[in-house]
Amino acid sequence: MLDSKNIKVTGWKDRKQVLEHLNNNDIFILTSLWEGLPISILEAMFMKKICIVSNCIGNKDVIENSKNGFIANSKEDFIKIVESIKNNEYNLDSIKQNAYKDLEEKYNIKLMVKKYLKEYGEDKI
Repeated sequence: MLDSKNIKVTGWKDRKQVLEHLNNNDIFILTSLWEGLPISILEAMFMKKICIVSNCIGNKDVIENSKNGFIANSKEDFIKIVESIKNNEYNLDSIKQNAYKDLEEKYNIKLMVKKYLKEYGEDKI
């Protein structure tokens, strides 16, 4: 359970509320045990937020550690990464730009449609 004074567990929110909340924060943390393709990470990358995610399929397929975000293997890793960010140990502007660039190059709608058509065939969609 996340139980720190500086963490607010909001519970389920609709998309508009989530985007408003994300817009008011600098860091996006996703502690999932499993994911598919996490749209929430893509939205955070689009909004140029620093992403810190758990090391699970889906998350680690999108985030390259220390390049476009951070991957944590444990609660202690999440803490160390946040402390490192707080202590200016990373070029956060570069990480944000890399994340945004990856989003544009790997996850744009035109590219995703092409990938689906290639995978499933035009006649099946």
